[in-house]
Amino acid sequence: MNERTPDPMHENADELAVLFGRVGARERPRPAAETAAFEALHAQWRSRIAWRRRRRLTTLAAASAAAAAAFAVVYVWLQSPAPSALAVLATVEHVDGGDITWRDDRSQAQPLGALRALSEGQRLATGSGSRVALRWHDGGSLRLNENSRLEFVSASAVRLTAGNVYFDSAVAAGSSPAAPELAVQTPAGEVVHIGTQFMVSVASDEVVLSVREGNVRVTGDGFELVVAANQELDLGADGTREVTPIDGHGERWTWAAEAAPQIALDGRTTFDVVAWAARETGRHVVYATPTAQMRARDGVLHGIDRRSPNGILTLLPHLTSLAYEIRDDAIVVSDP
Repeated sequence: MNERTPDPMHENADELAVLFGRVGARERPRPAAETAAFEALHAQWRSRIAWRRRRRLTTLAAASAAAAAAFAVVYVWLQSPAPSALAVLATVEHVDGGDITWRDDRSQAQPLGALRALSEGQRLATGSGSRVALRWHDGGSLRLNENSRLEFVSASAVRLTAGNVYFDSAVAAGSSPAAPELAVQTPAGEVVHIGTQFMVSVASDEVVLSVREGNVRVTGDGFELVVAANQELDLGADGTREVTPIDGHGERWTWAAEAAPQIALDGRTTFDVVAWAARETGRHVVYATPTAQMRARDGVLHGIDRRSPNGILTLLPHLTSLAYEIRDDAIVVSDP
């Protein structure tokens, strides 16, 4: 007789029938209870939906605010003018020696190298045997002697803390006829030119102003003076002030002539070249005869490279048929 294989589905159905048979019919809740339960469940659902909506709105509002803020920043940035570069106050015209450095408030001292434009806040320093000639932004020649320290304060002022600075307010050809503005600030006061050539020296215990041409106004703690041509003002650290007569030429001015920007002689008349050399050395030109002056005006130099003022005076006797002689504060030009 064959054995019958048990059917799992049939056995499970039998067990469920037994289980449901033991469970009696449950009493249906009263309508009021059902309504209360439904309302509680519905209220919970509404609260959950409202919370999700608030969170979504808050997220959207935050995103909108962030976008608006970003837009405002970009708009302001686009509307704002681009930061302009600092104005150039002086340009380098001539360098004598290699120990010249520059710096500003954000950098360490570094070699002058190819830098030719100097702006507000920058500083120049020269070492032993080094000098530099600068063209001031609105005209005039500004020169710094060896072992000197100069800071560019503003469009109308520089500050000398050590060494010597020389300024010639002569206006360059083709520029505005108005005299350039420049004040030299020193530990003892401020020096303001009035159309002139002058030199300021700063040492540890004194400030010396030497005037070659024109007048210079000096203001300090409780005083104001005007120093004229061929005068020198010595301001002592103890407050003393002494004015003495000086020459507009000679050894004290030699460094300024050596630092002068060299000019090309090619195509210039002898008359113009001698006049330039005379001004740079603090002298005036005297022509011994009208003929000598006429020949100087007609004579044009060719094929000659740049020279310093003293170099020009040394070279000219070999370039022209005129004779030159230096007599104190005069350069005498005559026929041979």
